[in-house]
Amino acid sequence: MRKHKRKKQGGFGGSENGCVTRESDCGRKHKLTVIHQALIRDPVDIETLRRTAATKGGLLTDELRRKVWPKLLNINVYDLPHKPGRDVRENHKDYNQVVMDVRRSMKRFPKGMPAAERAVLQEQLIDIILEVLKRNPQLHYYQGYHDVAVTLLLVVGERMTIALLDKLSNVHLRDFMDATMDSTKHILNYLMPILEQVDVELHDFMNRAEVGTIFALSWLITWYGHVLSDFKHTLRLYDFFLASHPLMPIYLAATPVHKQLPGISSLHPPPEARLCSPAPHQGPGLHHLQTWPGSLLACSSRPVMEGREPDDEDGGVGAVCYTWSCSVRCGSDRHGLGA
Repeated sequence: MRKHKRKKQGGFGGSENGCVTRESDCGRKHKLTVIHQALIRDPVDIETLRRTAATKGGLLTDELRRKVWPKLLNINVYDLPHKPGRDVRENHKDYNQVVMDVRRSMKRFPKGMPAAERAVLQEQLIDIILEVLKRNPQLHYYQGYHDVAVTLLLVVGERMTIALLDKLSNVHLRDFMDATMDSTKHILNYLMPILEQVDVELHDFMNRAEVGTIFALSWLITWYGHVLSDFKHTLRLYDFFLASHPLMPIYLAATPVHKQLPGISSLHPPPEARLCSPAPHQGPGLHHLQTWPGSLLACSSRPVMEGREPDDEDGGVGAVCYTWSCSVRCGSDRHGLGA
């Protein structure tokens, strides 16, 4: 009896998958080439670096992050700060709080890292934070600051982290480092007008339920580092934020709220009760956004900024585009974007 050869089926199980993989590899290689070319130009092509940091995959590798992150913040890599001396801990008003926060930060280090190696990094982290605060007496430490510092340290090392954190503390994180939380609350309040442009029904409901915006505080002040369990997702966002306007984190905050609370008006029992304290069978409430699916990171912030539905096919966290077509006057005076 003659046997007939089975035809290969199309789709992800067949040869087409090889095409998809090859296409993905080609895209990655092309992006690596673009980044390297931007780095060797004289002067460095900063705009290209910003675009690549904001598109699918971000900066791809830690090796490239060590080269690109300083360029994005205009850091002179040939004039880095010296390592902190032993006196950095002496009589520092924030010493005890910093030590407690760093000691509690074990989950921010890679799983499987030897305890001795982690202990060394934690000691470096304490010194880095105290050194930056010592350099900037006008700045005030806040809980969550160490989440930003540890992300930088794990990628670029001690001296570069001091330089990057110093710059970030005076620009991107500056509003969070006032003596009071007034500026931080001011930025959190931008979330509702942004949501109104994305989903009027959701915006109106959240106002009626008096949910407020404090649920997004840890997202904002840690650049989501405290709430994301996968370090590669954290790095992906840091690529994006370092290449973007300082207010980009609050724009991104609209995406998980909008994506994870669809059709809010049709919920039973009354959505006010579900949103604030959901039962297990009722699905996620806002506090469950503390651990969002990694797929949300594929949503683009640019459509949110432009008042459109995020496009999951975009594949990037967002393009560096500041059209502000939401017609929302956002930004503190420090950012020059309104009152």
